[in-house]
Amino acid sequence: MKNLIKKVLREESQTINMMDFWDNSPKVTDVSDNEQMDKLMWHMIDYVDFPSDGNFRRINSFIKSLIRYGLIDIEFYTEMYKWLNRKVREIHSIEEEFELSLDYVSGDDSFSDWKWHVLSLGKTNFERLKKGYDDVIEVVEGLRPIESFIYAWPHPYDFISNN
Repeated sequence: MKNLIKKVLREESQTINMMDFWDNSPKVTDVSDNEQMDKLMWHMIDYVDFPSDGNFRRINSFIKSLIRYGLIDIEFYTEMYKWLNRKVREIHSIEEEFELSLDYVSGDDSFSDWKWHVLSLGKTNFERLKKGYDDVIEVVEGLRPIESFIYAWPHPYDFISNN
């Protein structure tokens, strides 16, 4: 039976192994502990590896499966979603602070895609960008944003309305 369950979970999550993620992810015992949430969320961002293919549907299916199979409950996912949005706001502030020249960003939608794409690059790039390292600034200024990492993350209301 256990093997059957693992097989279903593997198929359900398509190319992302839910059980491997869950077994190896940092655990959060207190959602108000920023360090715990940071560890989990940066781990998840690295794990789903959006920049490798820009396939937000693959990641969206993975996240929905984590919730559907009870590995993450809706209340906890809501905190994860808030964390993502806080980081995107930080990226917006960083962009303003360093007055970045965004060659491939031409409007609000494109700017949103850019911010979420920057977030998808992971913690190391995020932290180096915050500190103003020239190499990371050069990368993000020339970034052609992939549409859009935000679509990988279902809105929490999507789950609440389905209950």
